[in-house]
Amino acid sequence: LHGVGPYDVKTGTAIKGKASAPAWQDVFGKTLVKLCRKNSSLVGITAAMPSGTGLKHLEQEIPERYRDRPFHAHNRLIKSSALTGSERRDLVQDILARLQPATAPVHVVLSTQGIEEWDRPGGPAHDPDALADMLDEFRKAVRPPLELTEVDCHINDQGFADAVLAILDGWVADGTVKVD
Repeated sequence: LHGVGPYDVKTGTAIKGKASAPAWQDVFGKTLVKLCRKNSSLVGITAAMPSGTGLKHLEQEIPERYRDRPFHAHNRLIKSSALTGSERRDLVQDILARLQPATAPVHVVLSTQGIEEWDRPGGPAHDPDALADMLDEFRKAVRPPLELTEVDCHINDQGFADAVLAILDGWVADGTVKVD
């Protein structure tokens, strides 16, 4: 059930009236804003529902440094701001720090022509220099046991999906991944 208010457990009948406690999403959203003020590396990612997830509070607190960046507007409430080349390098380091200790095989597949639909040439967040910085950082930083494959296409192109599936098929064939 989505967005259900108070109800009688025995009958299922809605109980009319205002809730006595704040909504969980407002508690979450306001807490996230407080945490983000203390730690600028925190981010909020919404499931396309800023109100329902409480991120409307964070949206209202967008730091000035992000306001003039290229962005993609998902809808009238949500937009994704592009990362700079330096921020993408930092993100790569964070991703790889989390992947490096993995005990299962990890294969990083890079799309050299873009990583989100709106960064294609002519798109609102197209930034070939920032993409080049990110790709360069992956090339420098991926080390065994992690593996790296570059695919000369956009992440949303069929060629990227084919490359990822080929890696998975190889893992199935060699027994790394078991399929019943």
